[in-house]
Amino acid sequence: MFEEWTRIDNDTEVHVCQQDGSLAIPKREFEWNLEGTAQHAAWPLKVSGCFFRRDVALMFFAQAQRLGIPITFGVGVTKYLEDPARGLAIIHTDVGQEMSADIVVAADGLGTKSHSVVLGYPTRAVSTGYCVDRAAYPDDGTATESWSTGVTPEQMAAALPNLERWDPLLVEAIKNTPPDNIVRWKLCLRNPQPKWTSATGRVVQVGDAAHSLLPTSANGAAMALEDSISLAECLRLGGKEGAAVATRVHEILRYQRTALIQHCGFVNRRELHNTSMKEVTDGSNAFLFYGKWLWQHNAENYAAANFEAARQSIELGSVFKNTNLPRGHVFEDWTMESELEKEKAGIFVQDLKTNGEWTLL
Repeated sequence: MFEEWTRIDNDTEVHVCQQDGSLAIPKREFEWNLEGTAQHAAWPLKVSGCFFRRDVALMFFAQAQRLGIPITFGVGVTKYLEDPARGLAIIHTDVGQEMSADIVVAADGLGTKSHSVVLGYPTRAVSTGYCVDRAAYPDDGTATESWSTGVTPEQMAAALPNLERWDPLLVEAIKNTPPDNIVRWKLCLRNPQPKWTSATGRVVQVGDAAHSLLPTSANGAAMALEDSISLAECLRLGGKEGAAVATRVHEILRYQRTALIQHCGFVNRRELHNTSMKEVTDGSNAFLFYGKWLWQHNAENYAAANFEAARQSIELGSVFKNTNLPRGHVFEDWTMESELEKEKAGIFVQDLKTNGEWTLL
């Protein structure tokens, strides 16, 4: 799998550009690769910042095949249930099947059907008032786009104000996008959700099913992978008899960290929309840095080190404090509504990344 990773990985740099395409500041490495920063979790490997999710999904699929793990495609889950008497989780599928297991992991994204058994009621994500246009470029000109809502290249170009001031290469790239291959993706979100497990712990949500993120969080896939690694380690430590408690331990270990990353999506968006280019070029703004607390984290090691303490907080009521946040950070719950009000005010105040240490060293 590592050999496949090295094949699909792209060694990229950060380029912050002016509207006309010229560099605003010298190009640089991603923050975790900058000289003099703290060692990231994968050191001494170099972690570059760009890959296609399709390729990563195929890499994991190939590994599952090598390990003999069966995967069924084209079947959707319509309902999640649990049977406390038998200690099982149950799913119903859209082809009339009923399947059961010790634990069912709901990793079916923003529109998951698992909320009815986890929260007791269905819940929907709501619009944040923004959208993004995403394009796919087929290799041979024959690929088709399956999304139902699309826009034309002309509509996408028209969304750029003062078109003549933009980098001509960007404008040409937009105008030459194959027809019907641009998706207008409404950015939706749910409020941070502290509960990811069903009443008996037999159904557990991961990824966007538990915590949807904005693209400006820049960590949606990373958080889903951290979830998966953490959950696997918790289930290993809990064993078959303690599996239902292990899912709740995982929830305790992960909620605050993912809620903070969700919050960063709003803060980063306000920063992008309200930071002047002058602040970027004169160095008065440390532009969109996260800090070592994010990329030094090893979800497997963290779960192993904190499993027992978190379990005791469930079983004995003892106090557990997460340390997978910025050092000194005081976690505060927040809501989408409060963040959208700040955006409407049109003034950016760095009121999150001053809470604790968000440093690179």
